[in-house]
Amino acid sequence: MGIPDQPQRQVVSKDELVRIMNEELGKYEECKDCRLREPDSLIEPDETGCNWSLDKPGALHCSGVPTEVCAPFAYRVIAEAMSKYNIKE
Repeated sequence: MGIPDQPQRQVVSKDELVRIMNEELGKYEECKDCRLREPDSLIEPDETGCNWSLDKPGALHCSGVPTEVCAPFAYRVIAEAMSKYNIKE
């Protein structure tokens, strides 16, 4: 049903979610050659109602720049996606 007072999330496939996040990440000049990997499905949605996570080593891969340069932008993109999307089960 959903968690009360939580926004309704759009349901997308894992591939679509990765595409959306990488498209957003690529809008930052520093991150044009960085990519986020596929998220993990959660058994139960978290306290916000999100049913996936990217909290794992290697979730962000960068070419040409250190991962630390792009990490703050990646965290922003992930947080926004977590508030907007759930993955198909």
